[in-house]
Amino acid sequence: MGTSLNLISFYLLHVDTGISYYLLALLYNGFMAKIDEVKEWLNFLNRLFTIGLVTLLGIIGWLFLHYLSASKVLVITSLIGVFVLVIILILLSKKIIFNIKMLKDLK
Repeated sequence: MGTSLNLISFYLLHVDTGISYYLLALLYNGFMAKIDEVKEWLNFLNRLFTIGLVTLLGIIGWLFLHYLSASKVLVITSLIGVFVLVIILILLSKKIIFNIKMLKDLK
């Protein structure tokens, strides 16, 4: 689990998340064109998807390494976490695809 947390913290520290531009667009209504706002939102959703995927891979890696030595409660909780993360990532990918189609319509 420590590896995924290190990867997430590295990602958050060394990659511009684009959140600041999106928040500026929300604070100053009309500051950005609609297409730029959708692009920033799409960028933000892609970053969230990447963070979720890295977390999912970290949990799965931990399960492969410790499923015999860990308590059953911890293994079951991790499996539930994997299931929930997969559902969240599927929903997030549908939202990203919707925003890509919306971006295509704005051009």
